[in-house]
Amino acid sequence: MAFRVQVTPRAQADVRAIHNYLLGESPQAALGFIEGTRRVVADLCYFPRRHPLIPERVLRDREIRHALCWGYRVIFEIREDTCDVLTIRHAARRPVGRDDLGTASASDHPDVAAE
Repeated sequence: MAFRVQVTPRAQADVRAIHNYLLGESPQAALGFIEGTRRVVADLCYFPRRHPLIPERVLRDREIRHALCWGYRVIFEIREDTCDVLTIRHAARRPVGRDDLGTASASDHPDVAAE
């Protein structure tokens, strides 16, 4: 079964912010991040449950998982046949809470684009 992948506006904004930050540090790192994130998001169509549930206990009532990419967590929720990419954040940041994720009001956007 193929899942439909949607990227929330918040996750799209996260990608732009991370890309812009990395671009100032290293254009190669920025490109690597974008390419890696695109692969991770595209691969969520197939076997998204191969990625672990997030360890934050406060969110156990939802099927929220994460995939690692370039030191960042691509955090997504599985709902029936849909994967909603909720946010992308550095792995060293504080744990994710309910306020960090909100509800999934995603737009169909299987590809992650940078400006």
